[in-house]
Amino acid sequence: MAHEMKTQKILYIITKSNWGGAQAYVYALATVAKEAGTDVVVALGGTGGKDAAPGELAKRLADAGVRVVIIPSLMRDMSLMSDVRAYRELLRIIKKERPTVVHVNSSKAGGISALAGRVLGVKRIIFTAHGLPHEEPRPFFSRALIWIATYATVLLSTKTIVLSQQQFLATPALFVRRKRLVCIPNGIEPYELFPRATARGKCIEQKLGLAQYSRWVVSTAELNRNKNINVLIDAFVRVAHDTPDVALVLFNEGDQHGALAKQARRAKLEDRIFFMGFVEQVHKLLYSADIFVLSSEKEGFPFALLEAGIAKCPVVATDVGGVSELINTNENGILVTPGNTVALSNALTDLLTHTQRARELGTALSKRVREKFSQQEMIARTFALYSSADI
Repeated sequence: MAHEMKTQKILYIITKSNWGGAQAYVYALATVAKEAGTDVVVALGGTGGKDAAPGELAKRLADAGVRVVIIPSLMRDMSLMSDVRAYRELLRIIKKERPTVVHVNSSKAGGISALAGRVLGVKRIIFTAHGLPHEEPRPFFSRALIWIATYATVLLSTKTIVLSQQQFLATPALFVRRKRLVCIPNGIEPYELFPRATARGKCIEQKLGLAQYSRWVVSTAELNRNKNINVLIDAFVRVAHDTPDVALVLFNEGDQHGALAKQARRAKLEDRIFFMGFVEQVHKLLYSADIFVLSSEKEGFPFALLEAGIAKCPVVATDVGGVSELINTNENGILVTPGNTVALSNALTDLLTHTQRARELGTALSKRVREKFSQQEMIARTFALYSSADI
């Protein structure tokens, strides 16, 4: 479906340029806007800390012909000097590009970007809140600063997009001005996946030990604290003894990789827990999974669950953010309390034991994703904000 665009230029801004749900969101919007004939620029940071190299998002955008501007000082962690440098660089970029819309993603990029946009008179500043970052497990002082940054971003933005009704209801309690909010859930377009044998073959080429195991429990989450992969490993330890044919397969990378690998070794399961690292187009490999797990402490509306749905994966997910707006326990997946190792291990055991039921849950999830969460609708509603009179 073609998208009509009246906007002359859009500047998208995002903190990290690794590949995850927020990055997939920016990529979809930027590439479709470019295809519609709009002048598009994406400004982004690296993959983590200070002066980190540009990540997969930067590469994919460049391959799609979208102009990319790297801001080395734009990073996730708080740093006064780096934040000041990033703000000055954003002022320079906005002055040079003269966008009619600035669309910011993440509270860190959002606060300084929205301020820069306001200072330079940008009329439309859209902020997409990919979760509520002050709910992350951080020290009190850090959470307080992030709360202030999120509050400021909402006030400075002309519209704030939240990805779930849960966020929509929670955010006004924090920011009062409900009319500034609009709920636009993530969406996804169906795509062709590799057949199961092909997908597994590609994985086994990387990790030969996987060939010993007939059933795979899979996660594609970044290996950071928010994703609670340590809880998933503890849950797997509880089920491993009774399921010797099952492996835990962790796609992606992150700053917790070393600690998680040590955890696997302490449990003497390093031969059954596979760290695959970042794998391009991992979503096309998901027919390899027997169970898909999202163990996060904090989410907005996880794009990974939409990908699991396209692949008909039986899903166990934590009941955080907008997850319950997609997953209904015993209808199209199983929800568990975040951080609850016992509940997570029991859910894994349930689906590993009752394989027919697991397949039925995966089929039901696929039906719901395909019917209710269209990427075309998400993009159309977002683009409508760029030219809306209600700004």
